[in-house]
Amino acid sequence: MSERSTRNILFELYMNLIFVEVYVNDSKKLSFSLDTGLETSILDSGQAEAAGLKLVDKSNVTVPGGTIELAFANDVSLKLSDIELSNQRMQTLPLTIFAPVLGRPIHGILGHDLFKRFVVEVDYARQVINLCEPNDYQYSGSGEIIPVTIENDEPFLQAKIIQPERTPIEAKLKIDTGSADALGLNGSFVQNVQLVNSTQKVLPQPGVALGGITENYVARIGGLQIGNIFIKTPVAGYSKDLTRAGDAGTIGGGIFHRFKVIFDYSRGQMILEKNKYFDEPYSYDASGLFLVAEGTNFKSVEVLRTTENTPATVAGLREGNIILQIDSQPTNNFSLEQIRQMFEQNGRTYSLTIERNGKTIEPHIKLRKLI
Repeated sequence: MSERSTRNILFELYMNLIFVEVYVNDSKKLSFSLDTGLETSILDSGQAEAAGLKLVDKSNVTVPGGTIELAFANDVSLKLSDIELSNQRMQTLPLTIFAPVLGRPIHGILGHDLFKRFVVEVDYARQVINLCEPNDYQYSGSGEIIPVTIENDEPFLQAKIIQPERTPIEAKLKIDTGSADALGLNGSFVQNVQLVNSTQKVLPQPGVALGGITENYVARIGGLQIGNIFIKTPVAGYSKDLTRAGDAGTIGGGIFHRFKVIFDYSRGQMILEKNKYFDEPYSYDASGLFLVAEGTNFKSVEVLRTTENTPATVAGLREGNIILQIDSQPTNNFSLEQIRQMFEQNGRTYSLTIERNGKTIEPHIKLRKLI
């Protein structure tokens, strides 16, 4: 095996996102996400300073949701399993904005600079990654080969969005394993192709970007065609922001976790092999709650937002409420991911214990399919 190749790197799949253990300049073990959608790898600003790295070339940049400080750290060494990327110049950004929404820390992100150096096999079902030297790699499976184009260090594929009684809609989608969603479409694309009609169920849904909270909608589409693979009724989110143009949006972990995915940019392709999750229906939140986790070990679950005319508001839940118990079980027994999965169960009723303004109340929430 080449010294630039390594196999069977274990990862944690959490909310459809890939988390791997990385050491930075011989630091303690840190948790990085693996993100095809980023042009370069990123280190959290606080972790960079904790590692003794000097932050240089600081500037304020405008990003979705607001403005943040961008800086750079030089002479960074990243070690992933037995692969070491040394003498890196890395961007540093405050990634802590994402931690409450994830319910876990995120110390850094491995982006395009990893994918352009290796053929990257991601086996979502086994939760294993292989990094292979492109010159030594030879694919012998029967997966679907999808052409990929790289533009400004961002990977794109062509797909077709299928809506009932309509001609298939061509969609150029950025490949984004750093997105937990199935599809994240640009508002301008949705508007231009009139993707959503007046009779279709649409749900307001906040999101989180580097700059803070963003405003979005979600809707269920008829299907997505990628090569010869047809994906039935996935959920698509799309932004209220109509300024971004040039592509349709992103395709993310909500779809990719149903495959073994091989990213082979050296040959301009991605290969999809269906796994045991392929035929699972696309579920979605049935509560109308947007939850975050705060405090030590992210065990305090708070209602950040509620959507009107949903089980959340029927049950009288409000922004700022702290959920202490679900069916008499303390919420600190669950991860935020587990709680969100519980609240996707159409028809299920939960008894809750809520803290509001120092008082405890015990409402019931009856879940129902929202889209």
